[in-house]
Amino acid sequence: MASVFSPNKLLKQFAKPI
Repeated sequence: MASVFSPNKLLKQFAKPI
């Protein structure tokens, strides 16, 4: 689950603060 570009993780991280 440690890929160069993780959209899932990015979405979760971006959806957290937003």
